[in-house]
Amino acid sequence: MSDRPIGRPSDPTAANLYDAIVGRSREVAPETAPRLRSITMPTIAEMRKFRGDTSGNLGPRACILAGTETVLDGGQAIYVWDQSSVAKDDGVNVVQVKGVTTGRWRLAMALAPQHAALLQTTVVANTGSGTFASHANAVVARIRIWASGGGGGGAKATAGSPQVNVGSGATAGDYLEVWTTTIPANWAFTLGNRGTGGTNLGGNGNAGADATVSDGVTTYTAKGGTGGTGDAASGTGAHITPGAAQPAVATGGNLNGSAAAGGDGIHLGSTQAKSGDGGANSLGGGAQGRATDGVGANATTPGTGGAGALVLGGVTGRVGGDGAVGVICVEEFG
Repeated sequence: MSDRPIGRPSDPTAANLYDAIVGRSREVAPETAPRLRSITMPTIAEMRKFRGDTSGNLGPRACILAGTETVLDGGQAIYVWDQSSVAKDDGVNVVQVKGVTTGRWRLAMALAPQHAALLQTTVVANTGSGTFASHANAVVARIRIWASGGGGGGAKATAGSPQVNVGSGATAGDYLEVWTTTIPANWAFTLGNRGTGGTNLGGNGNAGADATVSDGVTTYTAKGGTGGTGDAASGTGAHITPGAAQPAVATGGNLNGSAAAGGDGIHLGSTQAKSGDGGANSLGGGAQGRATDGVGANATTPGTGGAGALVLGGVTGRVGGDGAVGVICVEEFG
């Protein structure tokens, strides 16, 4: 009896089905495999080495990521290649391949963590510092922080005709999101105060305070929003009061959000004036600027910025609007 493998013909010049099957089972480099539709990568660092391709000919159309820094660290996700993107690499939503100028990996879907049963959700919405107990069976947690927003700029009443001064809007607080497998017996947190509005003498708004969460090993910090710029100008000429600059971007998270900048205060004439809007965040919009004489509006969406004040033909200065207190959310899975 012949021990020739099934599929291998006795005629050596004939088609060799067995060897063809064996050949197909070998590992194939992406660049030599036409129309690759998907591929897997262990980490973000590894994904930065391989470009994709919308057609599927030069590389994969999509990538399944096993983790952000290590496999199953909570950063599991699906990425799709965006052929025309030149967006900035933020390590989460956008990933650039080394040496590739145009084209980016774009986050399409964050996958459920390895331990997907939600055991406990703790929300901190009041300012202060403290601790809260973790769930006894938790093995992975998602921490989300929206820091407090800044206060809007005030507007001073000064001599001049027409009398117009416009405060600018404040920024929202930074956003931070991180997955951690370090579960302490007690979580420690600090949620800082909102930024108050600038004075009626045209004072700048005050910054919102930072917010932090610690898992006992690492302290994660989101920066509070910057206060808006006050306006104490003469009031006689058209001018713009620049909106508050963005604070330093939060670091250390799987997702580090940059707070939205405050809106400009604009004076183009006695009937064309508007104070600056407060910065928004992922939870919603900041306080709206005003087109009539009055104090700046206070922010109501957690972590957003206050609006600037407006003096329009009046003789009384106006204070800027307060920012809103942020919020902390810790979800534990097991």
